[in-house]
Amino acid sequence: MAYVNFLTKNVALKIVYYGPGLSGKTTNLKYLYTHLNPKSRGELVCLETDTNRTFFFDLLPVEAGLIKDFRTHFHLYTIPGQIFYEVSRKYVLKGADGIVFVADSQASLFDANIESFDNLRKYLMEHDRDIFKIPIVFQYNKRDLKNTIPIETLNKVLNPYNYPYVEAIAIHGVGVFETLREIARLTLPLVKSRISDIEKKDIRKENYAEEVEIEYTEKPSLKIDMDKIDFLKEEKEPVRKVKVKKVKVRNFREIDRQLDELSRIYIGKSIFKREKKWRLSDKRKIEFEKELNKEIERAKRYKEKLIVSALDIDDFKRINNEWGIKGGDFVLKTISETIEKNKRPYDLLFRYKNDEFILILINVKEKQGVRIIKRIQNAINNKKIIFNNSEKNITISAGIFAFNGKDEVNAFELVKFAEKALQKAKKFGRNQVTLY
Repeated sequence: MAYVNFLTKNVALKIVYYGPGLSGKTTNLKYLYTHLNPKSRGELVCLETDTNRTFFFDLLPVEAGLIKDFRTHFHLYTIPGQIFYEVSRKYVLKGADGIVFVADSQASLFDANIESFDNLRKYLMEHDRDIFKIPIVFQYNKRDLKNTIPIETLNKVLNPYNYPYVEAIAIHGVGVFETLREIARLTLPLVKSRISDIEKKDIRKENYAEEVEIEYTEKPSLKIDMDKIDFLKEEKEPVRKVKVKKVKVRNFREIDRQLDELSRIYIGKSIFKREKKWRLSDKRKIEFEKELNKEIERAKRYKEKLIVSALDIDDFKRINNEWGIKGGDFVLKTISETIEKNKRPYDLLFRYKNDEFILILINVKEKQGVRIIKRIQNAINNKKIIFNNSEKNITISAGIFAFNGKDEVNAFELVKFAEKALQKAKKFGRNQVTLY
């Protein structure tokens, strides 16, 4: 299932590299990472438990206009193939749009390939997915070694339905980019066709900022010019050292949540990313409430904390009187940009009223949330705002409401609680932070 956001014009496809242990899955990802233009990909992230590793990196390879005017992300995942990583493999396969099955060509590992493919089929069935309705590319790796299994035998046993296959020596980069090109060739037309169908039905007018699930149940009716896929150009001078960002997590549920957050960061999930946050709009207010309601449901599902903070510019009326409407707008824009720079990438910011912003902090405990708000407050305090050769130091007050992930509340109620805390802060004077 790909995810499409019609407001931010982003589509994300999840590609999972799967196969037996030590077949070369992580080698593929590391080679791609080091040989791609750094501007087109994110960090290589490793999520670790005491017994598990999950690798992820985002790839933004496709020029605008390839799928209409959408920016197309490929999220590449892999996990070690050893049997004790079974639970993690099931998590990572959830919602996969395409699969690269990396088979080990060594004759001694013939049975391991068969067992891994059977497990893949079983795990997909547990997610109610039919393996023969998901784009798959086979990569037959380690073709340079002695005693390799003949290609005809591998295809007969693993690939009787004649999916595309690539012969590879991943450690030297042979076949790595070709494999990625093949899985892109299978998945992109399906997404393009579905987006076209959805737009014809005009669904996006009702769900303007909703993420749309796309299932692959039929052949695509639209084609893609594969020559326009620019991520397949290998860099002549690759990055010599692979930098892996390691994130320690406690359990498999946290892996699922962390992968979700990584995807949200790179797809630009915030529905306001392309909007001018300092301008008021009833339409944006409606979209904001929809997005906050979605975060409330997410917090309930994962039993996480969610913080809603109302931020208000102190003495904004005086600023408007002294600098006029244009000066007031300049202050709003500057404050908005300062908050944006000092919040986390996946937190949501919105201008709710005249001089009031709402900031939603996702998956954060109360103490950490207060620290984030105070950091934003200090950044604004230290910023000198100059307009028409006149200088001002601006301060903000903040009210905070911490949602525990259990209560039955909606977006409107959470904002009201935060605003009540803000009213308390205002009573104490300027530049205050108060909890509800």
